[in-house]
Amino acid sequence: MHVREWGNPDAIPILLIHGWSQSHLCWRRQYESELQKEFRLVAPDLRGALLETIKLALLVTHGRSDTVVLPAMADYIAAHCRTAELSWYEGVGHAAFLEEPERFNRELARFARKARGRIER
Repeated sequence: MHVREWGNPDAIPILLIHGWSQSHLCWRRQYESELQKEFRLVAPDLRGALLETIKLALLVTHGRSDTVVLPAMADYIAAHCRTAELSWYEGVGHAAFLEEPERFNRELARFARKARGRIER
């Protein structure tokens, strides 16, 4: 498996999982942002995940107006991954991380800090 990493290798890790037909390149606005100064960003190139086996905190962001991957997919992930937290983007299409990168980056940083707190306790 091909994996790309950016940022401080000793920082809080954030795993960026892309959609089924994409690659790590879809996360460019994240790995070229301020996030890499505070976090270790990890983006594997893969096609899907085994949702039921995920034990770490999982943030699922989805645009309510997505016509490429229907919002029902986010509901499916939430139903099959007990650690999933949903974040809906009203009026946003397929790529919330591209359409609202400031909000996405802010939410992602908050989520990573919160998840890190859970791990350390």
